[in-house]
Amino acid sequence: MAISDKDIELIERYLLEEATTEEKEEVDRRIHEEPAFSEQVQFMRGVVRAAENAGKEQLRKKLQVKHEQLAPSLEQESEKERDAGQGKSVPLYQRRWLYYATGIAALLIVGLFVLLPSNNTGNSLYNNYFEAQPNELVPYARGEQVPAGFGHLSQEEYNLIVRAMKHYERGNYQEASSLFEENVRRSAENAGLIVYMAISEMESGKTQQAIENLLYVNNLKEATLQDEAGWYLAMAYLKDNQQEKARNRLRDIAEESQHPYRDRASKLLKELK
Repeated sequence: MAISDKDIELIERYLLEEATTEEKEEVDRRIHEEPAFSEQVQFMRGVVRAAENAGKEQLRKKLQVKHEQLAPSLEQESEKERDAGQGKSVPLYQRRWLYYATGIAALLIVGLFVLLPSNNTGNSLYNNYFEAQPNELVPYARGEQVPAGFGHLSQEEYNLIVRAMKHYERGNYQEASSLFEENVRRSAENAGLIVYMAISEMESGKTQQAIENLLYVNNLKEATLQDEAGWYLAMAYLKDNQQEKARNRLRDIAEESQHPYRDRASKLLKELK
């Protein structure tokens, strides 16, 4: 049996918990008896769940307005398809829900900031303020004598560090983080390398690992790139949306008169509300 506009309205009330007891019983019965009806219920349930996650009432109102605005063009396009013989057109009763699904997907991609207050300020500020630390540590001496400052590494180990840094400089953070993790142990003499490893981890989705490594360097008494470790720790907290921890770290930086990131930390603090 074909799905009618009346069926769509019934399913909509059922999924949005607006149906009467009799209507609920009818839908439950037809789900078991009519495969096409059951398939339509499943499709619409997925759309409604997405809408609920985004703020059901606000989303429905906004999508309904958009649907009404685009309905004439949708109908015109459908007529063109039929006239051109491009196959069976999508029935009108489904077009509304197909548009709901498309609209929800698009809104989720842009973060739903038009519909709902953003709770992802930290991540947004991270994207605005993050810049990868330039390579100021590892000279490209691969295959030659291990340079001063890396005497604790074998030639083979140092060559792998050079490979990791080359990936880092190209923005291949996944490859860089893997090579750093395999060849850089957590020790004070590796503090500078740990900072680059942590930045690679942040940019390849390993934020918790990055935080642990940056905390380690930040808590050392004196270490290579220790100031930078503090700044990137604040960045990692932002990316992980731990805004209070980010504020605390940024305040510490802003209060240090000689800190290289003092001005940026002060500016960021004003934006982090």
